Amino acid sequence: PLNSSVPFPIGTTLGLSYIGPENITTPIANIGLVRQAPTVGTMNVGFHPRIYYYGGNTIVYAIVEQPDGKILVGGQFTQVNSDQGGASAGVSRINIARFNKDGSVDTTFNASGVISNASTQAVYDIKLTPAGKILVVYASSPYVIQLNSDGTSDGTFNVNINGGLNSVVSKMELLTVGSNAGKIVIIGQFTSVQGNTTYNVARLNSDGSIDSTFLNTNNYQTPT
Repeated sequence: PLNSSVPFPIGTTLGLSYIGPENITTPIANIGLVRQAPTVGTMNVGFHPRIYYYGGNTIVYAIVEQPDGKILVGGQFTQVNSDQGGASAGVSRINIARFNKDGSVDTTFNASGVISNASTQAVYDIKLTPAGKILVVYASSPYVIQLNSDGTSDGTFNVNINGGLNSVVSKMELLTVGSNAGKIVIIGQFTSVQGNTTYNVARLNSDGSIDSTFLNTNNYQTPT
C-alpha cells in the first residue's frame, strides 16, 4: 500500500510499499519506494529503491524530495537497495539516505559520521532549508541537527547549548513566510529548551538557538 506520499512536479507521487510478508513480526521485510503516476494503477516500474534493517524492523518516517529531484528518506534501517542478502548486502546507510532520481543510491550523501546507531537514532522528520541544508529530527540528543548537502554536520547550527533539549522531538516545521521565516517550530515531549521552560512546543532560530519570545509556559498540551 502507498502509506506515505509527496507530490512531484511532473504529477507523479512518491510512496512506500512493503516488499515481504504483510505481518512484519520478524525483521525480514524490505520497504520499497514507488512512483505512482496520476493514472490510477500505473507506476514507474524502473524506479525501485529499497530500504532494509538487518536485525530489526524496517521503518520509514520521512520522505522529502529535493528541488533537484533527489529523494531523502529517514527512519530506521541499516541498508539501502538491499535484497535481504545479509549484513553486508546493499549499501550501508543508517536511518537516513538519499536516492537519485532513478532510484540509485546517491553516494555523495552519507551521514554515518553523525547518525550511526540504527536502534537508538531513528530519524523522525526531515526538512530542507532554502540554503540547501538538511534539518533532521532524530531520537537521541541533541534531537535536532542540521546537515550539509553531503551529510556532514553543519557546525553553524547548534541546539545543544545551555542544556539543550531535555527530551525527544517528534516533528518540526520550517517557517517560510513573514517575520519568522527561517525559524523552526519543534514539537515533542520536552519541557525545557536551553534552560527555558516550554512544554512540548518551541521555536528555534535558524542557528539552533531558542526563540525566547515563543514559549509554552502554561503547560498547554500539544500533539507529540
